[in-house]
Amino acid sequence: MRKNYLYLASLSITAFLFIIIIRGQEKKSETFASKAECTCLAADSLVRPDSLMEALIAPYRDTLNQMMSQTLCETGELLAAKRPESNLMRLLSSVLLQASQNVAREHGLPVPDFSLLNAGGMRAPIAKGKVSVQDVFQVAPFENAAVVLNLDSADVAALVAHICQRGGEAIAGITVDVDSDWHPVDIRIGGEPLHGGRIYRLATIDYLATGGDGFECLVGHLEYESGIPVRNVLIDYFAEAGRKGEVVWAPTDARIRFADAETTTIK
Repeated sequence: MRKNYLYLASLSITAFLFIIIIRGQEKKSETFASKAECTCLAADSLVRPDSLMEALIAPYRDTLNQMMSQTLCETGELLAAKRPESNLMRLLSSVLLQASQNVAREHGLPVPDFSLLNAGGMRAPIAKGKVSVQDVFQVAPFENAAVVLNLDSADVAALVAHICQRGGEAIAGITVDVDSDWHPVDIRIGGEPLHGGRIYRLATIDYLATGGDGFECLVGHLEYESGIPVRNVLIDYFAEAGRKGEVVWAPTDARIRFADAETTTIK
């Protein structure tokens, strides 16, 4: 059974904060009889550690540190987010698409055709070498959940135009050829041109689906929530690679390309 790292971390942090609050209330009731007796104290080198507080917190802190430092796998390259597309952006969008497709098939739901993540949500690079749980929390610090939207061909075209205006985002399952002015001239999903009478499914995160980070064009298109926290998806992916003894490399296929260039790959 896969460990739910997000749940364990949240539980440990909650317990940690609960102890601080309770201990703080105890200290306040012991020290102050009324608000009038309160005195502001500077949190500097003169403040001495509270031995009882330390004893209460230590087991939770140690467990959390041990869990966060656990090595999941190894990467063969530095992974970083950079528009219009980069190795980290290609990797994470591909992982999200595959996980969302797996969940859809398991539950008999419409299977996503392509995926989208915002580059701004990737808050840290992943260094070459060992990848820990903490590394994943740093690159994906937000509590985002995966969702699936339904878009017709006009909706997809509007979304792609918005992505191009922003200078690129993390996408998988879709390719976009742009001209020198960053206007999309060819959009393909699953290798096929957009079909006017078809509905496409987009795997993304709830933050973007509700218009976050300027993606108002996605509002009102929710089809279903997959119920999987995106950070857990990433942890599971890296952990599975580690169990198989595989070194993680990002996909190298170009997804945003200049249509009139000798080479279509945007570096």
